[in-house]
Amino acid sequence: MPSDSVHGCWITAVCVLQDGKVLVADRYNKNVKLLNQQHQVISHWSSTAYPRDMCLITPSEAAVVANCKWTHEVQFIRVRQSMLSSGIKFQLQHSCM
Repeated sequence: MPSDSVHGCWITAVCVLQDGKVLVADRYNKNVKLLNQQHQVISHWSSTAYPRDMCLITPSEAAVVANCKWTHEVQFIRVRQSMLSSGIKFQLQHSCM
């Protein structure tokens, strides 16, 4: 998978969508990447914290757990027409796993 950084990626979670596209949580670059069936990055969503885990909650929406020193959140992201966009975000008082 090509990196958007010279330092590489730290993949913490992977989800496969029904159409064969793949969501990849990249902790090192603080983002979630959408890969096509040829594993090329076709979209990404940037986070203010480090993505630690992710799961699909609908065929076109994922919940991403992200933490930083003072930021602890669950961010929902949507996949529509091969693009990623932010949905609802829950801020938490404690670290998420």
